[in-house]
Amino acid sequence: MKTKQTWVFYGGTNFDLSVKTIYFIKECKNPTRTKEYRKMMELLEDSTFKTVGHMTSTKWNEGHSLIKIG
Repeated sequence: MKTKQTWVFYGGTNFDLSVKTIYFIKECKNPTRTKEYRKMMELLEDSTFKTVGHMTSTKWNEGHSLIKIG
């Protein structure tokens, strides 16, 4: 049984740069079944982003700073 985790959904506008911008943070069991994931895929398809992805907040914090408020 999966437990809820906090997921970071991010996008990038350039293949060459490793700049990732957070667009959504959501607590859920399966990030690929969320409206946030679907929105990120739409933005990828319409070329708003060159890259999109998601990872747990724990994994994100290994290389970035994330403060959850609320």
